[in-house]
Amino acid sequence: MSIDALLAPARHLHLTEALPPRAADLPVDRVVLEIDARDALWCAEAWAAAGAGAIVVCPDPRSDLGHPDPVGALVAAVSGAGARLVGPASGGVWTPRAGGLAVTSTGGPTLPALLAAAEAAGLALREAIAVGMAADVGAHELISRWARDEAVTIIAAHGPVVGPPAPLVAALREAAAAKPTFVLGPDAEALAATGATPAPTDVAFAEAARLILPPQPPLSGPRIAVVANGEAVARWAAAALEERGLTLASPTPAAARAIAAQVHARAALRRIVDLLPIASARHVEVAARVLLEDAGVDGILVALGPLARGDLAALDSALRAAALAASKPVVRAAPEVAALALSASLRRRGGGDGGPVPRAPQRQARLLQALMMGAYLTRRQRLSPAEARRALAAYGVRLAPSVTVAGLPAARRAAAELGFPVHATVYAGEATASADGLADGDALEAALRALYDAAPQGDPTLAFEIRGARPGQALAVSLVAHPRRGHALTVQGAGSRPLSEPLPLDGAALSRLAAATAPHRRAGLAAQLAALGAMVGDAPEMVSVRLTLRADGGDGFEAVDASIAIADLRSLLDGVEGVAG
Repeated sequence: MSIDALLAPARHLHLTEALPPRAADLPVDRVVLEIDARDALWCAEAWAAAGAGAIVVCPDPRSDLGHPDPVGALVAAVSGAGARLVGPASGGVWTPRAGGLAVTSTGGPTLPALLAAAEAAGLALREAIAVGMAADVGAHELISRWARDEAVTIIAAHGPVVGPPAPLVAALREAAAAKPTFVLGPDAEALAATGATPAPTDVAFAEAARLILPPQPPLSGPRIAVVANGEAVARWAAAALEERGLTLASPTPAAARAIAAQVHARAALRRIVDLLPIASARHVEVAARVLLEDAGVDGILVALGPLARGDLAALDSALRAAALAASKPVVRAAPEVAALALSASLRRRGGGDGGPVPRAPQRQARLLQALMMGAYLTRRQRLSPAEARRALAAYGVRLAPSVTVAGLPAARRAAAELGFPVHATVYAGEATASADGLADGDALEAALRALYDAAPQGDPTLAFEIRGARPGQALAVSLVAHPRRGHALTVQGAGSRPLSEPLPLDGAALSRLAAATAPHRRAGLAAQLAALGAMVGDAPEMVSVRLTLRADGGDGFEAVDASIAIADLRSLLDGVEGVAG
C-alpha cells in the first residue's frame, strides 16, 4: 500500500474507543486508533483486514503485559493485510496542508509541543507525523518523500534515531540538498554531517520562520511599537525587542486616543498597544495603521495569540500593504522571530548592531510566556510535567533528579541507576498518580502496574517518571490565585498547620514561611519560595503552582511532583464580552 493513503487519505477515521469496522465506515484510507492499549492488536487487525490503507496506533501495546510479542504481532497483522502501520506509540497524524512545514517525530508525546512551537513561530503546517516506535513506517520514508514534494518548503525531524541509522542518514542528505532541513532532539549533533541543521526546537523554528517571512521595507531606526492581544504575549514581545537591542516605542497620546476611538476603549494603551484577547483582525489592522503614522515609530511588531475574530491571511495582506505605503516594516510572527528580523534589517542599514543583550531575568520570563502560549495554542490549561520542570528550573528552583520512561523494563533500569528507594509517578494527559518509598524492583513494578490501571487508558502521553526518594522532611507547597485576594503561597509540613503569605513576598514574609522547617534549612527553603514568587510575579495568568519540596542531603530542598495550571482563555474575557468588534 502506498504511503499516500497515510498522508493524503480520501477518507479517514479517528477512534477513541475500540470499535470493529461497520459497512457504513467503509471504504476508509486511514484509521487513527487512540484507544486502550489492550485493544490495539485486535482493533488494528480488524480495520486492516477491512481494507484500511494505513493504521495509526497511538497506544504502546507493550502495556498489554500478557502478550509475549505485542509489537511483532501488530506489525504482522497490519502488514499481512497489505496496510501500512504508523507506530505503535504514535502521537498521531496531522495533514492540514495549510502551509509548507513538514514535521516528523519518533516520540509521540513530543509532537503536540513541536506543533505548538511551530505555530507560535508563525509557521503554517502541511504535514506532521509521529512515527513512535517506527515498526513499519519510518521517519526516513517521510523525509525522502518531503524532499521531493514541492509543496513542502521546510522539514523538521525530531527525536532519537529509531532502527538502523543508514536509511535516515540517506533521507536527510537528500532533503538537506533540496530545502531547509532541521534536526532536533538528542541525536541532532550526530546527524549534522548529513547537511541538516541541528538546533534546539525554538531556535530551529525561529530560523525557519525567518527564512519564509515576506520581504519588508527596511527599518530606519530602533524604535519599535508593539501591537498585541493579551498581556502575556505583550510582555514576551517587549522582552524579545530589548534582548535584540531595539527600543520599545510607546504610543503617543494622540495615537492612543485614535486607537481607543476606532477600536475599543478598553484597550491597554500605555507602553504597548494591548488590544486584549477580544481583539479581531480588523482591530489589529486599525491599530497598526495609526501607529505607522507616528513619526516616533520606526517599525511595528505584531504579536498575537488566538484571534477572537477574523482571518490571519487577510490580516497579513492588509498589514503588508500598510507597511509598503508607510515605508516602515510591520512584522507579524513569534516575538523572538520578529525581533530577529527587525534587528537584522536595522543592522543592514547601519543603524545598530542588533545583537543580543543578555538579560537572564527576561529570558526566564520569555521562556515562561512561551510555555504558556504553547499550552493556550493547544487548548490546555495545564503545563505538561516536562514544561513545568523546565519553567521551575529556569527560575532557579532545584529539582530532584529524575528519569522519564515509557515501560516497565526501562523503569526498572532507571530505578537501579538512581538507587532505591525511589518515588514513581504516572503521567497521563493532565492526570497524575504517585507512589513513594519503593524499596526494590518488585515493589516498583507492582506500584507501576497499580498506577497504570488507575490512569486514563489509551492516552498516548502516558509515561512513568522515576526519581530518588530520600528520607527526610517533605513540605507541600501551593501558590494559588484567589479571585479577590490575589496569589497566596502556602507551606505545610506533615502534622503541622499551614503557613500562608500573600504575594509579593518580602523578606519578612519569607522568614515566616521558612519557619516550617528546621533553622539550618530555612535559608534553602526561603530561596526556593522566593523563586516561586518571582515566577508567578512574571506570569499572573498562573492559577496554581503545586509541588512537594523534599529535604536533600544537605541544607536545602528539591522539588518533586510539580503541577502548574494556567487561566482559561475564556476567563480572561470576563467583563469585556460586550465590547463591539
